[in-house]
Amino acid sequence: MRRHIYSFKFRDDTTEEQIEAVRSSYEAMRAADPDGWASLTMGPNISQSPRSARYNWVVTIDFRTYKAYRDYEESAAHREMVEKVLTPIVERLSGVDYDIDETPPE
Repeated sequence: MRRHIYSFKFRDDTTEEQIEAVRSSYEAMRAADPDGWASLTMGPNISQSPRSARYNWVVTIDFRTYKAYRDYEESAAHREMVEKVLTPIVERLSGVDYDIDETPPE
């Protein structure tokens, strides 16, 4: 399984409606490929660390295959979501991907 994690620092003026649009976009992409996506979680950073929070939201997606991951990364829906929904509200982001056990190619 391929795990895809992104942390976002949304701009201070980001509205709840804009965050809901991000969530809805991810949910729509998952619905379009229910066999490829094993799980999707998204939520605010609830850390109570004394260090200042660098990111205020995180999304984690588990893909069953490498193909499902690549299909998501290369999809028109993903490009559109990044361009129209995320870019206007994201101050910074950080992402990582890793495999849990082996990720089958297809």
